[in-house]
Amino acid sequence: MQRHAQVLSVSAQSVTVRLQDGPCTGCATGCGGRCDLFRSNHQKQLTLATGVAVVPGQQVVLIVSDEQLRRAALKGYGHALLGMLSGAAVGAMLARCLGFASDPMVLIGLVLGVAASLWFTRLLAVNPVLTPLAADYADS
Repeated sequence: MQRHAQVLSVSAQSVTVRLQDGPCTGCATGCGGRCDLFRSNHQKQLTLATGVAVVPGQQVVLIVSDEQLRRAALKGYGHALLGMLSGAAVGAMLARCLGFASDPMVLIGLVLGVAASLWFTRLLAVNPVLTPLAADYADS
């Protein structure tokens, strides 16, 4: 999967790019660029570690391998499943220990487990490879 971007700034440790509008190349979901795969801010800016020599104004492509996508999906869905099951198990144990009805406690545990897994999963992001499109660049 690939996403086009433009370099905004370059420092010794990082490169800030602005994602261009439109869908990712090679994306089968058809989100039209609305996915949060690259974890950009509201201005569609993303900061990456410096790996390639680029200059501000240069057009680049962010590439995410199929293996990275699979790994991110397994982690995301795996964490949600683990949160759901462990939250429900903790709710059931609490209901049993405290003498409460089990169904409401299991539901509360399930919801809290999923919420906790979503909280931790938000930090998972793929690390795209920054590839310059051309040697020439627009002066900014």
